[in-house]
Amino acid sequence: MNNEENSVVVIDNGSSAIKSGFAGDDNPLNIFPTLVGRSKSRIQFSHQNNTTEYYINDSLNTKTNFFDEISPIQNGQVKDFDALSALWKYIFEEKLRIDSSEKHMLLTEDFELSYSVREKMSEIMFESFKVPSLYICRPSVLPIYSAGTTTGLVVESGESTFRLEFMYDGFSYQNSTFHNSLTGGCVTETLRRLLTKKFNTSTLNFNRETLQEIKENLCSCTTDFATKRTQKSSELEKEFELPDGTILRLGIVRFEVAEALFEPQKYDIDCEGIQHYIANSIQKCDLNSRKYFLSNIILAGGNTMFDGIDKRLQHEINKLVAKNAKVKIITLPERKLSAWIGGSILGSLNSFEQALVSREKYMEYGSSLIHLNCQL
Repeated sequence: MNNEENSVVVIDNGSSAIKSGFAGDDNPLNIFPTLVGRSKSRIQFSHQNNTTEYYINDSLNTKTNFFDEISPIQNGQVKDFDALSALWKYIFEEKLRIDSSEKHMLLTEDFELSYSVREKMSEIMFESFKVPSLYICRPSVLPIYSAGTTTGLVVESGESTFRLEFMYDGFSYQNSTFHNSLTGGCVTETLRRLLTKKFNTSTLNFNRETLQEIKENLCSCTTDFATKRTQKSSELEKEFELPDGTILRLGIVRFEVAEALFEPQKYDIDCEGIQHYIANSIQKCDLNSRKYFLSNIILAGGNTMFDGIDKRLQHEINKLVAKNAKVKIITLPERKLSAWIGGSILGSLNSFEQALVSREKYMEYGSSLIHLNCQL
């Protein structure tokens, strides 16, 4: 569906990347880092009588060209609303090439100060961008739609957030569980420490982009790490070329980094393993509903992209639940984008229009209205 046919814009605001496109499409049209540079003139955004010049670039590899680099969203919190607004302006004018006053908006937010953040987001959208209507929801509820079901447990692990979201018949079943330790950032830091220890040198450049590339392209899960360690290095090794041309041969490290999700305390991460959070949270549900959640565990977010994570997670959960329990892990190939895809599906439903908060209602009742209408 093209943008002339669809009036709903979907924006997934992540700490690492921001994704945008139109409801009804299979994938977002644009994905770029949630980063802006101040002082290199690219976008001018005027807010509260202050005009600041921002430079916005799609490529993480060129972010070193930024002057006064800003990450608007850090550790699940908005640190700079003006910078985030500049990103939205860039999306509307440069990437989607739309008039925001003519498009309905579906935004995600997963920030700790949810009430105040939602109100601020609605204020900017209605008053600065003049959108006709708006819906804001947590990204952790949306993968349920991309999985083609309405009931299940969404396990979302992104760059700076980890959340368990129980959904039953399309609605939140109980309060979600939030933790800031089992995140992509923590696992990436574990990889950096493992590589530094293995190669024992300070001359190698393990920047965030390099570590992310190694993690996504070379690292995997195994159901039996102890046995894997006994294999010959030559059987496990894969090569990776650093930007300076240095060739790294990575063996057991490729499998060890994912262990931080299952045995985090071994890697100085102060929390339980992901399998314990899942099993313990399901045990708190009523007896009749547990089977639905155990058989529909939906993984979402970039930190769940390890090859073999479904088999390992099922293996670990089976050890913690009743022997006759049916455990099923759903790992969609596009789960790194499942929040945006779920938003695209939600925004294309005929019933979605009824959930939108209109500009007229906002002007009459104020930003607190967003909490009454946006229940996801």
